[in-house]
Amino acid sequence: MSDPVESLARRLLEKNNLQPPTNLEVLVQGQSDLCYKPIPFDGIDGCIYNLKHPTKKTKIIINSRISKNRQRFTLAHEIGHLYIPWHYGNIIDQIAALDDSIEMMEKYQHYLNIEREANRFASELLMPTPWVKTVLSYEEDLSKVHDEITNTAQVSREAAAFKITACAEKPIIFAELDNSFNIIQISNSHLLGLRTPDLGTPAHTVIDTYKTARCYFNKTTRRHYMWWSLGSTETITPPSDEDWRSLLKTILKDSQLPPEDTKHIQHSLNGVFGSKKGELSRNNTLNYDRLYTDSQTRLINDKKYQRITEHPLFNQLVANKCQDML
Repeated sequence: MSDPVESLARRLLEKNNLQPPTNLEVLVQGQSDLCYKPIPFDGIDGCIYNLKHPTKKTKIIINSRISKNRQRFTLAHEIGHLYIPWHYGNIIDQIAALDDSIEMMEKYQHYLNIEREANRFASELLMPTPWVKTVLSYEEDLSKVHDEITNTAQVSREAAAFKITACAEKPIIFAELDNSFNIIQISNSHLLGLRTPDLGTPAHTVIDTYKTARCYFNKTTRRHYMWWSLGSTETITPPSDEDWRSLLKTILKDSQLPPEDTKHIQHSLNGVFGSKKGELSRNNTLNYDRLYTDSQTRLINDKKYQRITEHPLFNQLVANKCQDML
């Protein structure tokens, strides 16, 4: 199943015969007033007013103080609000100002959801998935793919990297490095059975870890970027008839965790699977394979589950739990 928000962006591109670099102003004409002006508040890239108001014209304001590429992504984001049918009212793009506390997440859940939808719309509008996959198909060097997507779509290197990893059909890892060559940002495609590096990890240790991977490097005046293409990974484990609770009980017993840790693991595991199912459901991409790969990768990349994920029954546990949830 495809994401309805991304599908809407692609239909808009087809209707207007647009290709990267997408002419965003065409999509605003007749739909909204648009102006660029300084916004004197940190964390606010843009805003949209009177969205779908019956008598007032919609107005989009883009912060002229941010970089041109960021202005461009922000405008695509606001166009998402403009065209997504269930977005309405006045929306200020201030997601950077929100922390990730449970209280804040619950209070602003609706706002966070529409902001994420607008971000996915913007990414697809500027970097259509079919186009990105085409570039990936004819260029093996991921650093060159990164350059082409960034320069042609006129987006930031970070936005391009996240889109590339989302579209990749093979396991790849992207890392942004500081001047000491430590990882400060990381993104990966849907990996099976692989632990991704932690933030702060020196790049050379990652190279040692993935010795069989192809490694690509590019840089700008301020940043260094590395890519790893990891080849094939293990196949998705099919579900069996055994109850997942029985498998979990066996794994926990063999892991010899303290009783208090065992109880916590049981509750938190359910939370991980539930969170992934909810996320995929909201994006209309829920199916067995996606729930399996996303849940497995999430657990493998959390060190507190290390004893669980290293158990030989772990993949079967994931498979049976996913099947039970669908």
